[in-house]
Amino acid sequence: MTPGRRFSAAAETYENFAGVQNRVAIRLLELAQNEMPRGGPSRILEIGCGTGVLTRLLLETFPASRLLALDLSPGMICAARKRIANPLDTLGWVVGDAGDLPVHSVFDAVFSSSVLHWADSPQAAMREIARSLNPGGVAALAVMTKGTLAELHAVRRRIAPDNLPSADLPSPDLLRDAIGDAGLVIRKEAPVEILVTYPSAHSLLNALHDQGLTGGRFSTSGRPLSRTQLRNLIAAYDRDYSGPEGVQATYRILCLIAEKSSPCRCPGDLW
Repeated sequence: MTPGRRFSAAAETYENFAGVQNRVAIRLLELAQNEMPRGGPSRILEIGCGTGVLTRLLLETFPASRLLALDLSPGMICAARKRIANPLDTLGWVVGDAGDLPVHSVFDAVFSSSVLHWADSPQAAMREIARSLNPGGVAALAVMTKGTLAELHAVRRRIAPDNLPSADLPSPDLLRDAIGDAGLVIRKEAPVEILVTYPSAHSLLNALHDQGLTGGRFSTSGRPLSRTQLRNLIAAYDRDYSGPEGVQATYRILCLIAEKSSPCRCPGDLW
């Protein structure tokens, strides 16, 4: 199943388990607010709006801005439109891929939260973000990084060492390099670690499934775990990572605020 179809299938259940994404969106907005022009950016592009977790916050924080919300999944956009009222008609929607943005205008700010780790090429996504920004524009990005769900991956390596995911989440260094290569300058960065407790390992896996997070290259090798492997994984997770309130799972995120440099005007340019 393609990512777009996978997330569309999870659109109705996504926000039931989106506590991590909500916390990350709030933190990203806190970091970005002081980097925005007075009165807020005139035009904002949000990449990976999903069901509208960050979209709602952007509308509340920058009520005078025009916002274009983009997502790869038509189902996610449909769910977001049902949830978000916009009586001032300052919000638009578009289906598209971060690596090939279907936008030709430029924006004062680009926001993306808990999405860009899914990009087939972080380098291509950062180039597209740079292309879509005005000179002096700001990109506010929060990306899940390597080390997220470390407990689950550790158990899987023990239970099914010959059936591991085909890819890993991007490292902070990879993201920094991709941003720099795109011509953006990092102004702020903040690592965020969130520890979440679930009633059981089975509940954790269900939550990941209902967010559309299973089935991609970060969770499969192209073939599913056998029933025996899955049963053993759940038992080992419950045994090794249980606390008084349930099992724990770690999420690691890097928040980055980057700017597109304005062209330098040398003395000779004035003539």
